[in-house]
Amino acid sequence: MIIRILFAYLALMLLFGLLGMFWVKTEKPLAFLAGLLLALALFEPVALACIFTRQSLGTLVAIYGGLLLACTVASAYVHRKRLAQLCAAPMRGKKWEGDWRAYAPLAVAILLVAVEMCAYVAFTHIDDDDAFFVATATTALEDNSLFAVNPYTGAEYQSFPMRYVLSPFPLWNACCSKLLGLHPTVFAHNVMPLLFLTAEFLFYFLFGRELFRGDVKRAGYFVIFCIVIQMWSGYTTHPVGMVALVRLWQGKAVLASVLIPTCFYLALRLLKGEGGWRLWSLCLLLMCACCLVSSMGIMLGPIAIGLLGLLLAWKKKSIQTLICAALCCVPNLVLAVWYLLS
Repeated sequence: MIIRILFAYLALMLLFGLLGMFWVKTEKPLAFLAGLLLALALFEPVALACIFTRQSLGTLVAIYGGLLLACTVASAYVHRKRLAQLCAAPMRGKKWEGDWRAYAPLAVAILLVAVEMCAYVAFTHIDDDDAFFVATATTALEDNSLFAVNPYTGAEYQSFPMRYVLSPFPLWNACCSKLLGLHPTVFAHNVMPLLFLTAEFLFYFLFGRELFRGDVKRAGYFVIFCIVIQMWSGYTTHPVGMVALVRLWQGKAVLASVLIPTCFYLALRLLKGEGGWRLWSLCLLLMCACCLVSSMGIMLGPIAIGLLGLLLAWKKKSIQTLICAALCCVPNLVLAVWYLLS
């Protein structure tokens, strides 16, 4: 089972890395985050279309899996020269020319993250919310349906539970489980935490590197500081560090630990004058991903991006920046209106 978990983790890492190459040219850590955002954002409209047209899980898996495969093949073809260079780099036998002391803090940070990953694989936290979130994924897989059966009772829904339908993150679990041949419980408790811990760790590193102007050593110390705070967040059940430690397979934990912090990273990049369509399109994908993982993300995401847009517009004295921020929030506003009207 551990081998299957590692295979699923590495396969998804490779998949997200290839998808992220559409947005990233040189920053390899950001490629994984961009690919993860694309995979999550792509699932939201496809899932909603299948749910409200009463399609089966098999149809959703076929459509979503086909889109992921098409995007991955396209990325591999477009970036085939870069991939060839990356594969050939370890074979060149070039000697290490950098200062290993600059990367020592980063190595310690990686070790700490590995400890957290091992804890997720070796131990199981039983959370009451699994009775709905993981059970919804399991029910969808067993019944080949999409929000048709109440996981609490086994009875058919008389109407869609709109609070959860517009953020169908459990169905992403079901789709990935079916594509990888794992049980949704195993995928949720063992694979998803590894993916999102990796994303969280990469965010810390990228954010620290931006804060310290490219200094890898200081960025490594920043990551260690953040991870140590997270490890000592178990004083109650609701801090961000605690949910990242014990239930990172739930959408609200992903929102708090990965997606909302990513808003701050993109904001920092845009405030420094970087950007263009690549960063703004990442903001759009981020908002779609926020909608997918949790109903709270439908509102918290645009609040963060809206504040970002106001700051940028004030700094640059440009209404165009405010318009870009507003356009990124369109998916959230559409779903919010949909929920209110329903």
